[in-house]
Amino acid sequence: MPYKNGKLKGELTISEIRKLISAHNKLTDIKIKKGSTRDDIIKLLKNNGYAVDHGKQSLIPTDRPRKKPITLTQAKEVTKPKPKTELQKQKSKEKKEEKEVQKKKEVREIKKKVIEEQKSIPMKKVISKPVMKQKDVGTQYSPPKFIPPPKSVKDKVKAIEKKSTPKPVEEPSKPPPKELTTKERNIILLKSYNLPTYKDYDDFVNKISTKKDGKKKMPSELTKKERDTIYEFQVKILKELNKYQGKTDGKANFNPLQANPTTKQDTDGISDFDRNFDHVVGYLQKYKPAKK
Repeated sequence: MPYKNGKLKGELTISEIRKLISAHNKLTDIKIKKGSTRDDIIKLLKNNGYAVDHGKQSLIPTDRPRKKPITLTQAKEVTKPKPKTELQKQKSKEKKEEKEVQKKKEVREIKKKVIEEQKSIPMKKVISKPVMKQKDVGTQYSPPKFIPPPKSVKDKVKAIEKKSTPKPVEEPSKPPPKELTTKERNIILLKSYNLPTYKDYDDFVNKISTKKDGKKKMPSELTKKERDTIYEFQVKILKELNKYQGKTDGKANFNPLQANPTTKQDTDGISDFDRNFDHVVGYLQKYKPAKK
């Protein structure tokens, strides 16, 4: 029966589509892979020149119109198993009886082995409690105390060594080393050449642009004296960085502050100055010059 409600209302179920294909396969050769979904089967039909007509409940050929459509009723008839003959029924009955006889034999063999194994296990001796004398009646029975055999010299030495040997103290496991960022690795490289780093520049600018209340000034809020101070520090850094620049790679001179007088360019002159460090790091990584 097709779906009665839901998204697939009026469409055939997966079992009905399978039945149509099984009937079709008697005449053609469409093989369904194990575990195929409903969408996979519909796609397989499309590739073989068929489409599912959910209204008529049948398979309709698309690019091969010479073939007749297969209905669900025809599919049920085609896929119906053939009735067994009397001879086939008798043979299947005989096989079933043979299997039952074989199973009973196996069960008997297993039981026989278990009994033989149990006989081979020696029986435990039952220790009877000592008969209490008339005078001991009413008192609780207490078994004799176990007296351990005397220790040998080797055992005594081992016991002394065990007591005297201190237990090894387990050191707490160290956390794995933190992976460095690209900027941190660049700073290490610049320091190895005794050059100023991003941090040196950022610390200096923060010191100049921080107000008394702890808030930072915008570049447009800086006074001429403060901009001059930052510019002088930029020039000093550029002189140091350009010690390691070749003629083909140019010089590190991106956006010195005083070269850009407008408000936006002032901002670029401070923030974009980090590109000078990137430029020099790229040169050092590429050419690996000797330290000066």
